[in-house]
Amino acid sequence: MKKDKSICINSFILKKTSKTVSTHIFWGILAILVFSFLPPSVALAQTTPAYYTVTSPRLNVRKQPSGKSAVIGGLSKGDTINVRTFKKAWAEIDFKKSIGYVSAKYIEPIEMKDTSAPESQSEVDEVKIAEPTIVVSSVNEGEKKRTFAFRLTTSLSLGISNFYSFDAYSHPRFGFGLDAGTQISSDFMPKNMFSEITIGYMSLGNSNYSFPSFSVNILPVGYRSEPVHLWKLQNARYYAVGGLSLQFSGGGIFFSRNSQYYSFYSKPTVNFYVKGGLELTDMIAVGFLYMHGFDNVCSNLPIGIKHSVFQIYGSFLFDKWKKQ
Repeated sequence: MKKDKSICINSFILKKTSKTVSTHIFWGILAILVFSFLPPSVALAQTTPAYYTVTSPRLNVRKQPSGKSAVIGGLSKGDTINVRTFKKAWAEIDFKKSIGYVSAKYIEPIEMKDTSAPESQSEVDEVKIAEPTIVVSSVNEGEKKRTFAFRLTTSLSLGISNFYSFDAYSHPRFGFGLDAGTQISSDFMPKNMFSEITIGYMSLGNSNYSFPSFSVNILPVGYRSEPVHLWKLQNARYYAVGGLSLQFSGGGIFFSRNSQYYSFYSKPTVNFYVKGGLELTDMIAVGFLYMHGFDNVCSNLPIGIKHSVFQIYGSFLFDKWKKQ
């Protein structure tokens, strides 16, 4: 009887073991089938590098994934960051023992060497050396990299030139101007702001006399709108810019007062100068300019005469914006 009991126990153990082995085989086959039919995106996600390098000379780190969010720091070109995940056009990164967000278009992945089966100890050392370290640039550092953008301009203007005076009567006349210069933008200026400097020639005067004028126009405050759809133009922009114009005039001026004629020689004058218009394309702009004198142009008469100019102009813009 004892022998039969032993046989029964052994038979039970064998059956249980057989059942356990069958269960393991079933789950093993199921796991192989699942991993064999996984979509490629899952496999790619497992090999996506966590480390990225910065490609922009200056990259802001923001508190939230938005261009309007507060800036909490900055990165420089070549800095290495650890990317946690991507949220549309933003990358969530480790930043100063916290989390920040940067624009994903200014970073690129670092190709890390596979360390799963190194061939030698030297290869292991090479992989360890290649591991990136996070280098963060503080926003308050004095050596920030500045980026300037320039584009050359040339303009032809046509319109009315006249003198403004309470002491003398003057008829307006046709006037014109031709100038060349540059527009300047930089990363420390507010968004869409720019400055302009031009030099050139302007025909001033009134109906009695016209005289040449060498002009220097310094326009520090300008604004360009974001691209707008205007008729068939896809990337048109509205803009305005203003500042001061310095005129070096030559020649004598004649005017009438109480049926008498007077003459004087002009002197250098400072004028308020503003212009605005529409950039039809990246290379062509049209608009208007207005100039009004602050100073008396008379050099030898005790009367007040100031410049007054209103003209329509067209500009040709070279090379779009070139960054340096």
